[in-house]
Parts: sequence; C-alpha cells; structure tokens
Amino acid sequence: MRLFTASANQGNPESYFNLAICWLKGCGGVVDTIAAYGWYLSGAATGKTPPESLQKTFAQIGSELAPEDLKSAQSASQTWIAQHPAADPNSPMQLDHAPGATLAMNPQTGTAKTEKEVLRSLWQQTPFTQTQSPTPVSVH
Repeated sequence: MRLFTASANQGNPESYFNLAICWLKGCGGVVDTIAAYGWYLSGAATGKTPPESLQKTFAQIGSELAPEDLKSAQSASQTWIAQHPAADPNSPMQLDHAPGATLAMNPQTGTAKTEKEVLRSLWQQTPFTQTQSPTPVSVH
C-alpha cells in the first residue's frame, strides 16, 4: 500500500485502482469499502478504463453503499483528484528512487539522453583536479 500510495501521489491512475483493491481486501489490516470505492472513483475519473472484473465488483459495491457513505467516497475522490492531477503518460516521470544520471533529460527534445550522452555531459561539467601523488605522511 505504501508503494501504491507513493505512485498515486505522482498521479498514476493504475495505482488508484490498486489502492481500491488493497482497501477492499484489507491489505493494510483494515477492510474499508468506502475508501476502496473512493479510490475506484478516482481511477475512473482519470479516464483510465479499469479491468472488467473490477468494474463489476465496484458497481455492486456502489449499489450497496448507504447514501451518506456513497457521498463520502465521492467527496474523497473529488478532493484527491483536485489535489493530485493525473500524470501525462507522454511526459517523463520523475522517479524519486532512481539515480540522478538516469533522469537526465535532453532539454531541446524533451527525450531521455542515452547513457553515453549523460556520462559525456557529466564529464564536461566536472572540473579537472590534479591528482596528488601519495607522500610518506599521507600514506600513514
């Protein structure tokens, strides 16, 4: 759930559906159908089509929820969507756990640089420092 939540914070609609399933199955130790339905609505609001089995499951849940619970799930979904817009699938995604060099972008084209281009640009930006030969004092 922690990873799905981190992904949802980055606007990944698939993670919304995954969180819906987690809340429905009780992955966090608690089953919460209202939270599950809210996450499902958030995923559906992004335009991403959920799997058919998920659609059937949540259609049934939506029909069984009490009106105040349904309103609560809808409100939570609308608040989340307003605060966390969906990521554009065509734009590069910032990954917090990836090394910086793998995230280097070519500003002219907006495409990721090859590893060779990244290393070359890093090499060009690194100032030259003269290596020092070890002295008898520095060796000890």
